[in-house]
Amino acid sequence: MIAIHIQIPSTRGAMLGESLSRHRSNEAVGKTGEETRRAIKRIICFAIASACAFGLPACKPAPVPAPAPSQQERVVVGELNKDGRLIFWTIDAFDHEEPFVLSHEDYGVILINEGDEKTPKAIYKYASQRGDTTRIVSTSSFEEFKALVNQIPKGSALAVFATCSVPRHWGLKESVVQQFNKTLEASGLSLVERGVCYCPSGK
Repeated sequence: MIAIHIQIPSTRGAMLGESLSRHRSNEAVGKTGEETRRAIKRIICFAIASACAFGLPACKPAPVPAPAPSQQERVVVGELNKDGRLIFWTIDAFDHEEPFVLSHEDYGVILINEGDEKTPKAIYKYASQRGDTTRIVSTSSFEEFKALVNQIPKGSALAVFATCSVPRHWGLKESVVQQFNKTLEASGLSLVERGVCYCPSGK
């Protein structure tokens, strides 16, 4: 809904207010539904026309937000984005798929609950990009995930991904989340938090 605020000199303002009042009264009598909506549109048009007649500045239309970058790019898991970095997962962002990308680090992980709170299912995602070699692993085995983390050269940067609002591991047992975190803390790697926002485009 657009609110129009108009300031008019007192004499002319009184004339316009009186005219608008008569117009609203005449249009509102006996009109319902579609007729009422048409009457309101005519009142708005009348107000805008009156504003122009008094030499007031014209209203400027609100700028239309540009499409979100994620809408402009082709998002395919396993492929590289326009910057040559690996897309290793995507999440439903209501009106588009939001990618998870190894944008800075060569390694990245995230813990996901692919079930729900009643029947949780832990999934460990691991991704790596070293030169032209890329790898994506999605496993329900903690031991396999731990082995992958231990293969990363000590001192390397490891991106630990998370999302805004609700974490992807929501609903998993606290013991599972703690086991994941402790493995990363004991890995000898430089942990870097990487947040991904999955709000709808334009929000």
